[in-house]
Amino acid sequence: MPASSPRAHCATRLRRRTSQTQAIILGLFGVNSFGCVSSLPQPTAAQAASAQERFPGTTVEALADARTTYAQICAGCHTLYLPDHLSAERWPATIHRMQTKHRVALTESQHQQVLMYVLSVRSPRQSI
Repeated sequence: MPASSPRAHCATRLRRRTSQTQAIILGLFGVNSFGCVSSLPQPTAAQAASAQERFPGTTVEALADARTTYAQICAGCHTLYLPDHLSAERWPATIHRMQTKHRVALTESQHQQVLMYVLSVRSPRQSI
């Protein structure tokens, strides 16, 4: 069957949809059953204030929404990394790699939310 045939196209779409469904199920199972999200730091007012230099207009509520976005999107494929897991210098490249190499579909807004969350709530100590 040629790769450009309608049948091949449908098979590809079905495989993609099945993978997405599996990721959602695994994400829900991981988040709800193992409590991964509960280990993610809740943003504080001090972190929101500090984040405003890099992300103007940041509020605690915006960081809390960004935390939710991070948990929902990233837990679908892997265990959630704590923001301290990577250095502030490595997070942007890691998120970009997830989008390009692993084809994680993030809108520009979601990309910015995830980046804002992990960079804003991490402790100032050095990470890998």
